[in-house]
Amino acid sequence: MTLISALIKIWVAPFYRRNTGFFVFFFFLFFGTVNPDSLISYHLSLIQSILSSFVTLTGVLIIWFCYNIKCTGFIYKSLMQEDGQFLYQLQAISTGGQLLLLTFIEVLLFLPVAAYILLVSSIAIQQSLYLQTSILLLFLLAICIGSGLYYSHLLNNTWKESKALLIFKRTANKRAKKLFFMLIHFSAYKKLQILTLKLLSLIILYIVLVWNGDRYDHDSLVLFLVVILLSHALLAFQYVQFMEKSLLFIRNLPISSLNIFLCYYIAFALLFLPELAYILVTGHQLIPFYQILAIYFTLLHTLLFYSMVQYSGAIDKNEFVKIIFGASFVSIFFFNSEAYIWWAILTLVFSTLIFFSSYGQYEPPIES
Repeated sequence: MTLISALIKIWVAPFYRRNTGFFVFFFFLFFGTVNPDSLISYHLSLIQSILSSFVTLTGVLIIWFCYNIKCTGFIYKSLMQEDGQFLYQLQAISTGGQLLLLTFIEVLLFLPVAAYILLVSSIAIQQSLYLQTSILLLFLLAICIGSGLYYSHLLNNTWKESKALLIFKRTANKRAKKLFFMLIHFSAYKKLQILTLKLLSLIILYIVLVWNGDRYDHDSLVLFLVVILLSHALLAFQYVQFMEKSLLFIRNLPISSLNIFLCYYIAFALLFLPELAYILVTGHQLIPFYQILAIYFTLLHTLLFYSMVQYSGAIDKNEFVKIIFGASFVSIFFFNSEAYIWWAILTLVFSTLIFFSSYGQYEPPIES
C-alpha cells in the first residue's frame, strides 16, 4: 500500500463517510428543491450572480472558506487524538514531499468546492471575466497550498511550546451578571465567531434583498435562510454545553427551569436582532411586515429548538448534526410554502415540551 492510498483511507474516506448527511443535504438543497426542467438555468443564474457582483463573490468565498475550516478541523482533531499520533512519523519525509502530499490530501477534501470553482471559472473565462477568474483560481490555490502548509506545521511543530505573541491583562469585572444574560456574556468570549456569523448573514441577505432586489425570488430566500440557520446551529450546541458543564452548579441553586428556558430565549432573541433590523430596512418593500416578523421568530425558535432537543437525551455532537440536518430538510417544505408562522409555532411548542419534560432528568453525554 502506498503512502497516498494509506492517507486516503485514514483521512479522506472517513471525512466523507462522517459527513455523508452534510453532503446529501446540500445536494438535495441545490438540486432536489429545484424543478428539473429549470435546473440548468437556475444554476447558470446562480453562477451569473456570483460573477456579476464582487459583494456576492466575497460572500461565496467566505462560505467556501468556512467549508475549508471544516476540512482543516477534521485533520487537526485526527492529529491531536492519541490513536493518530503515529502519523507524526510523516516528519521523516522531506519538507517538499510533505507539502506535496498534504496539499494533495487537501485537494481531495476540498474537491466538491474545487470542482464548482473550476466550473464557475470556466464560465467566467467564456464571458471574458478575467479578474473574477483570477480571484477564484488564486483563492483555490491559496486554500490548497495554505492548508497543506498548515498540516505540515501541525506535523513538524508538536514538540514546541506555543506562546502568545501578545499578552493582554484583562481587567477583572466584578459586576454581578444576571442569569437571563449569562449566555450573552458567554457570547462575548466568542466575538470572532459571532462577528463571522453576522457578516455571513448580512452578506446573504444583501444578495437576496438588495443586489437581487429588482428580481426578488422567494426560492432564493428559502435557500439562504436554511444556510443562516445551519451556520448558527453550532451556537445552540455550545450554549447547552456551557450551561450544563461550565455552569453545572446552577442546578444546585433555587432557579426554576422557566428561568433557564428564558435564558436561552433571550439569548437567541438578541442574537437575531441584526438580521431583523437589516430585513426591515432593506426588505420592507419586498416582504410584508408580518412575514418579516415571522421570519425573525422562525430563526429564533429554530435555534431554540436546536438547543432544547439536546435535553431529550445524551446527544453528542454527531447526533446533533443529524438532528439539525433532518430538521432543516423538513423546514424547507414549510419555507417553500411561506408557512413561517406555522414553523415558528411548531418549533416553539416542541422546544417547550422537550425542555420542561426533560430538563430535570437531563445528564450531559459522557465524553469518549
